[in-house]
Amino acid sequence: MRFTAENLRLGRLRKLNRSTRRRASAQEIHSKKQNDEIQLLEDIAERSKEPEGINQQYALALARAAHDTLMAEEKLAKSRVTECLRLLDTLHDAVDAIHFQVKEANFQLGSVLNIVDRLGISIDPSESTRLIGPRPPSPSSSESDSTSSWNEEMDDVSSCSDAASDL
Repeated sequence: MRFTAENLRLGRLRKLNRSTRRRASAQEIHSKKQNDEIQLLEDIAERSKEPEGINQQYALALARAAHDTLMAEEKLAKSRVTECLRLLDTLHDAVDAIHFQVKEANFQLGSVLNIVDRLGISIDPSESTRLIGPRPPSPSSSESDSTSSWNEEMDDVSSCSDAASDL
């Protein structure tokens, strides 16, 4: 089980790295297209001072440059969304892993306190709280509350992710 979870986590990290590289590439292409468009605009501004003005070739080239820049901008936006979704998956994995570790720690703490109690060793409640923190809440009440609020948060995130995927 742990091995499978680790493989999933590593797979998601690889996807995040790939998405980050694609976003960086899209950003570089977008910058180049913007630069090309600006250069063409500067050329047209210079030509417009001349008596013959700008010809149809320049107008067509400017329209193409603007189109290419917008297409690159769209690709960049989509790659940013993909990268963010991959990061979100990775962060969900981290939260799940920590949540599992907290459950394990709560179980271990309960076991230790149970053994101490069975051995008849009394621990002053204020002292045990100072040393090991407050007792974990009972699983029946607050864990189910935190789980339901976590699930509600994830539902909200899922709806945002679904909406972003439609882009």
